[in-house]
Amino acid sequence: MQQYPPPPPPEQPGMLQQVQTPFAAAPHLQPGNTGSMQRVVLKYGLIFGLIIIVRLALGTAISTAFSQALPALAASNHLPLTSFALIFNLITAFYTLIDWVIYFLAGFFAARRLPQIRTAIFTSLWVNGCYTLVFLIITGISLFLITLTLPQYRDTMMGAYISGIITQALVTLILLHFIFGTAIAVLGGLLGARSANRIS
Repeated sequence: MQQYPPPPPPEQPGMLQQVQTPFAAAPHLQPGNTGSMQRVVLKYGLIFGLIIIVRLALGTAISTAFSQALPALAASNHLPLTSFALIFNLITAFYTLIDWVIYFLAGFFAARRLPQIRTAIFTSLWVNGCYTLVFLIITGISLFLITLTLPQYRDTMMGAYISGIITQALVTLILLHFIFGTAIAVLGGLLGARSANRIS
């Protein structure tokens, strides 16, 4: 009698390896592991910190080019400077919305990996730290260049102008990023943790 080979055993679930990307819906880690939280926070904090640095660098380059072309545009179009101030405000608002989207995504993906609200908070602090470091460097370079190009106003109008820039920088960092940015990251963290619990 001819003997046939036995059929192969059925594949067990979970034997296939899944290729995961930084933003894939990976199985979330168990809460309470401090080492796991530190790895998740560092990973997504640096990823989205790099993204927000690139946004800041591109935005600064575009704003600088626009400000240099401002006198020629005002002369050729016979427009008051208040119109260009409105354009600057709209550009700033657009950049702020992009930054808030970055904070939201950072909190979302971090909390989806480790479903805890503090994961989103600490991740947003890393993003804040990356933004603040580059922002202060750019602001310091800008102030230094201003004092070199306009030395005749150093003792009178320059002091008020520099103090205005510093005040605006502090408002941008504290209000728009540390307060609103962290709050938006927490909102993303809530949705990310809910998404992780639904997947599990």
